[in-house]
Amino acid sequence: MNRFAIALTAWLIAVNCSHVLAVSTTTSSSTQPIARTGDFEITFTDRSPLTAKAKLMDRLADKDIGPDYDLGEQPFVIYVPPDYSADKPAGIVVYMSEDGANGTPATLQTVLNKRNLIFIMARKPNLSLCEETGLSIDAVFNLKTRYHIDDRRVFLMGLGWIEEAGLATPDVFAGDVWIWNTGYWKSFPINRTQIYPGHGHAPSSEMLALAKHRPHVFGFETDNYNDGIRSLVPGQMTRDGFEHMFKAVITGDDISYPGLKPDWFGKMLDMLESVSMAKPKISIQPSGPSAASMLELAKAYLSAGKSDLAKEKLRLLIQKYPADPATESAKKLLAQIP
Repeated sequence: MNRFAIALTAWLIAVNCSHVLAVSTTTSSSTQPIARTGDFEITFTDRSPLTAKAKLMDRLADKDIGPDYDLGEQPFVIYVPPDYSADKPAGIVVYMSEDGANGTPATLQTVLNKRNLIFIMARKPNLSLCEETGLSIDAVFNLKTRYHIDDRRVFLMGLGWIEEAGLATPDVFAGDVWIWNTGYWKSFPINRTQIYPGHGHAPSSEMLALAKHRPHVFGFETDNYNDGIRSLVPGQMTRDGFEHMFKAVITGDDISYPGLKPDWFGKMLDMLESVSMAKPKISIQPSGPSAASMLELAKAYLSAGKSDLAKEKLRLLIQKYPADPATESAKKLLAQIP
């Protein structure tokens, strides 16, 4: 083989190798998240920076939130409108259900399409408070890497842990819907002889303060005695400073997944958007809890019968903010606690 032939062969080999490398690089880039549409199952691997278990315990103000989880072992079912486009930001409804799900409700697809909403929920049943709260946050976090999302229309909906998770995630969700088994962490009088028994925990003071600006929708069956008692919760929350409380009467199989009815679903969304679309999303100030929020949390602990926690919070307030106007009230309140 002469020198020209050898050089030509070497050049062809080099060109071929370059082509292979280019093809390999193109294939690698195709593994990036894509904006898939329709009804399908999906599993994420990247947890939100907000869902480390220690951070979830802080926002929920509760150490007993159940086991941690491996996100890669927690599949979701999801529906994305077929005409989704990055030119038109979509909203998200994250649904929580203690029963889990094999798929998203087909009856809601017309509403989801019309409103440009993505519907997603964890597939597995009987999840802990840690899992439900964390997975809800993770779902939003990962969807934002794949789709153009309108933060004003990112909502949490469901039953089970909704009353605790909803109040603990107002920095992620623009509003929430509490279905049927509504509870509240605070005890309060129903009448002269009855007391509503609070259960669970108030969220951190920062989350509680922010949650008071968010819309909260409640679905009740008025012919149900327990619902009659629970329907008093929104009124108490209003007295506690929550600004946007909505109550809706829903019946029978309208109340939970998979029996969500389109008309009811649409009305709940109207209520949420009447607030969330009216003003920009409120941000948490990174400077930490204010004296006023610490005083509010101490009163909440006291109302819930947790006097030790109330005293601890009041002493911390007095020490941290000696010159704040709320400190004088904290001192008076502390003196009244046995």
